Amino acid sequence: MNTLQLQGRSRHDRSIVIRLSCASFRRTIGLWICVSLCVVTTPSKGDEAKSASNISQGAGIQEPSQLPQPQQPPVPPSTGAAAITADSPQRQLLSVSDIKKNWLIFSVEKTGRDDVWKVQKAATEEDSELICLGKPFGYLQSPEKFADFDLGFEWKYPDDPNGNSGLLVYTDKEERIWPDSIQIQLHAPAAGSIFPAGAATSNTTINVKGLSRPLGEWNSLQVSSRSGRLTVVVNGTRVGEVLATDQTSGRLALQSEGAVVHFRRFWLNPAPRENSVTPEKSVSVEKSVTLETDKPPTKVDSDPVGSSEPKPPAANPQS
Repeated sequence: MNTLQLQGRSRHDRSIVIRLSCASFRRTIGLWICVSLCVVTTPSKGDEAKSASNISQGAGIQEPSQLPQPQQPPVPPSTGAAAITADSPQRQLLSVSDIKKNWLIFSVEKTGRDDVWKVQKAATEEDSELICLGKPFGYLQSPEKFADFDLGFEWKYPDDPNGNSGLLVYTDKEERIWPDSIQIQLHAPAAGSIFPAGAATSNTTINVKGLSRPLGEWNSLQVSSRSGRLTVVVNGTRVGEVLATDQTSGRLALQSEGAVVHFRRFWLNPAPRENSVTPEKSVSVEKSVTLETDKPPTKVDSDPVGSSEPKPPAANPQS
């Protein structure tokens, strides 16, 4: 058997020789290691007493709020209504087929909507057209009422340089020509003029000339309503603002007023938005004035209330 000899000297200077087998040596070393670990890790009685005292007093116990918290992902910035821009996808395209079918029709003669209003389908809904034949006099009126909104569409007269129509804002379900409202003129020589119709009132009126594009070309209209204040943009030019002073909400209506007129690309935002109308240029208006652009009109014949148009016959409402 293999043995291991350990030689040393005692404190009395005597030689000591210890002979161990290898197996005994390994067991002895292992025992020394275990004893050493126990000595190092075993707390003293004083330490045990101190630890017990700390626990009884709540020391060293962390509340949940004091514990390390996991990392949270960053919160993205708010994207509420204030972040919406004029090019927002929330702009709602209105179907011309739905307008013809669902809007309320009023006519001064007993006639159906198909006799006055027609839809010309195109490859896309955006290019489909709502066509008003212009006779008899009357209007298509939205079933819903609106207060704050943004509205836009395009219109053109195919063959009449003096073509006439208009958009009525803040109307009620009146069955007469013309209902109390604020009218935005689409009359070719005076497109963009703004004035009250019927018994409605406003703080000012605006008569504008020469904003229409040549016959057969599409014109664009944008209207913004905020608490009765109407801002109008025609073909990229800001016409001005008119404040309705009595009626500040109501229905929208398209006029049938003697001429064939085509409409398309209706969009509507019933929720208020800031900076929704972004004209290319503007004309400031402080009071009732007549404005003229660089382009002369083909015929100066603005169409405010009390114009020289023939009086329509007695009204026959249609649902």
